[in-house]
Amino acid sequence: MLKITIAALILTSSLVLLVACGPSQADLDGTATQVSVEKFASQTAAAPTDTPVPTETPIPTDTPIPTPTSTPTPSPTIPPTYTAVPEVSEILEPGGYALSSDYYLFDLGETVLLTGPYFPFYIGFPKEGFEMTEDLDIYNEGKSIGGMWFDESQLVGLSIFIEPAEKCQDAVSCRDGLWASVQDIPDVEYEDVVLSEYGNYATVERTIPQMPGTEINQRNFNAELVKEDHWIDIHLSKAGFESGDEKIFTDFLDQVEYVERSPLLMGVAEGLYNEGAYELSLQTYNNVIAMGGPVAEMPITYKLRAQVLAQMGDYEAAIDDLLYGSELDDSDSTIYNQVCWNYGLIEKPDLALPYCDKAIEIDPNPRYLDSRGLIYTLLGDYDAAIADFRVVVDELEGSTDPHLKELYNSRKVWLEALESGENPITQEVLAELRSE
Repeated sequence: MLKITIAALILTSSLVLLVACGPSQADLDGTATQVSVEKFASQTAAAPTDTPVPTETPIPTDTPIPTPTSTPTPSPTIPPTYTAVPEVSEILEPGGYALSSDYYLFDLGETVLLTGPYFPFYIGFPKEGFEMTEDLDIYNEGKSIGGMWFDESQLVGLSIFIEPAEKCQDAVSCRDGLWASVQDIPDVEYEDVVLSEYGNYATVERTIPQMPGTEINQRNFNAELVKEDHWIDIHLSKAGFESGDEKIFTDFLDQVEYVERSPLLMGVAEGLYNEGAYELSLQTYNNVIAMGGPVAEMPITYKLRAQVLAQMGDYEAAIDDLLYGSELDDSDSTIYNQVCWNYGLIEKPDLALPYCDKAIEIDPNPRYLDSRGLIYTLLGDYDAAIADFRVVVDELEGSTDPHLKELYNSRKVWLEALESGENPITQEVLAELRSE
């Protein structure tokens, strides 16, 4: 197994910048909109130009290839400031890798991860000798994606397409529809056709023995799967096929994994945040949202992006995210507390107070009283601030945790100042709070 983990992705930061473009994949009516995985038959001529493919035999295409047209990725309804996916290719460190601007593809060196715009999984597969031959194709009004790779050493082509299962409902119907479409391609004859199943996949194998005047003996293997209302087509082809080579196909399929996209990307974003790479963390959260799917409507996504925005000093945008998160879940006290605190940091205590009260109404947590104490101080209501900070100081007294002990000492100083009629929240103190 590939043993893909979030931690491995964060640690390697092996993320490759690719540009998404153009349409592809099979229409079941056999029209020219189909881009067959058999296109890899033609990749001998189109393989990396600095290293010739070790054969003089042309490898055919048995499927017409459409003219690419660029289709933008749709963005869901989210706070207006951050709807666009930024085009960033910042290198994390010397010798590191660039972060993909679309997050559909991660090349981890030994493993490749591919997902579709609204597909909730990454398809993980072994890279081995495969090199990508084209940019990603985004098609079907931005709902579908396809990628193509070629292994020069073995003359093996690979393509993977992911699209909503609108033309078929299960693996077998997708396989049968694809095979019917492939058979309509003119001037291509097939031998040794086998329709079968392999694990959860429905498969079709066939051999193209020759093209006009040229013997190629190319074996093609399609594996079809429907997962989370998406049709996955994995196609491998091998020119110069010999007995025993079929293991190339099954071994590859055995190593394919499906990794939940949301925790993977959220783990990347959190890891980047913890490393202090705030711009890249923000970009990752932006892409999580722009790619759509269930996580794009989860309040935790907006809370965490708000944390990054606040760390970058964009408190207004952070508040927008938090308020949007509160629309998704109006029972989350942490959201209201963060709104309260952020309004305090930008000295808008009148706007902050209702959110402070809402957080405490849901959960009378001392840390929420701490936030409201700050707001009462900024409003000049020292008695109310003293009452809140007294609870905080009493709660923290005797704590041995270094952070909590530091917080206790700070709030005790504030409390003593307020009790003597002084305002402890100076501009210098606010600047320190913003830098925490």
